[in-house]
Amino acid sequence: MTNKSIPLMLCESVDSENEIPLGWYWELKLDGIRALYIDGRFITRQGNDITDKFPELKGINFKGVLDGEIVCFKNDDDRKIFKTDFNTLQNHKNNGATAFYVAFDVLRIGKDDITDLPLRERRDKLNMVVNGSKCPTYRNIMFVSCPSWNTIVAKGYEGIVAKNPDSTYEFRRSKSWRKYKRVGEIDSEILNYEVTANGNGFVINLDYNGNGLRVAVQNPIDRDLIKANFGVGGIVLTAVISFNDITKTGMLRNPVCKEVRVGHK
Repeated sequence: MTNKSIPLMLCESVDSENEIPLGWYWELKLDGIRALYIDGRFITRQGNDITDKFPELKGINFKGVLDGEIVCFKNDDDRKIFKTDFNTLQNHKNNGATAFYVAFDVLRIGKDDITDLPLRERRDKLNMVVNGSKCPTYRNIMFVSCPSWNTIVAKGYEGIVAKNPDSTYEFRRSKSWRKYKRVGEIDSEILNYEVTANGNGFVINLDYNGNGLRVAVQNPIDRDLIKANFGVGGIVLTAVISFNDITKTGMLRNPVCKEVRVGHK
């Protein structure tokens, strides 16, 4: 299965929690590595076997297939409120952190494929699987409470994943699973821009807290706006940048140029 992409059920993004129907399950969006557990091995979406990178997860004794995420917590306080941290996961071999496998779905038990069962039934079976495990690094996300979007923002969680309890497991991106991510936003003056030799790439250079920040500009209208106005006397170009989080080194994670504004000195 190495280096061969594996189809999984993926979420569609929404712009507001109001796009999530009433009665759907809410789960915390985890900031880790999506991985299938297949009869004792952990396989990523890209088909890479990463089992040996996480020896603390080898205590799971289950014959079947689980869908979930490998995560780490920055400290004990974050672990208590289930706030995951990707930077800690990336460096867990060096920082002494423990990785956990958080299962949020079960696709096969023994030889029985159960992907055609509704999610509410798969959850019941998953709960029995997790309760029957003695592995301390094996957990189940499904009963973590998400009382409101305001709570998600206040505690600094990445976002939510909402799921239709009647949905079967689809091996594709589906409207039955929806994610809504918390984002931050900054305004920053555009210092300069670069266009790749083939003309397809367009990058702006910004300053964020004294650090250089490069962000791709996808909108052709914004690209033309920058080209027409950059360097013109008395004009200041400002980019509105959204991002998911701030790393330990003070850099923005997943910066996206939402808008370019033209102002005057």
